[in-house]
Amino acid sequence: ENGLHHNKVEEKEKQYIELEKAIEGLNDDQKKCITLFFLKEKSYVEIADITGYSMNEVKSFIQNGKRNLKIKLEKTTTFSLSERIEINNSICLLNFLSLLKKEKLYK
Repeated sequence: ENGLHHNKVEEKEKQYIELEKAIEGLNDDQKKCITLFFLKEKSYVEIADITGYSMNEVKSFIQNGKRNLKIKLEKTTTFSLSERIEINNSICLLNFLSLLKKEKLYK
């Protein structure tokens, strides 16, 4: 049982690294908005205030950033087929990012 837990932790750490690489691969505007929205849990209004982007720009950067993250993560081999299917749903992506944050794998 302890070995199984250790393997799951290692798998989550690999996924975290892949997610971090995918986020780093976004353009600066998308990376900033994705980080603020999903990881810092800021609203569109807060992101617009922080960045100086318009609301439409914030929405666009988040939407395009999510799409680009999904594309990047779908190419990753560490994610199982079922996890890749979940990644296609932006709600599941949010849950995945939140889970990583709660597990303190993403700082």
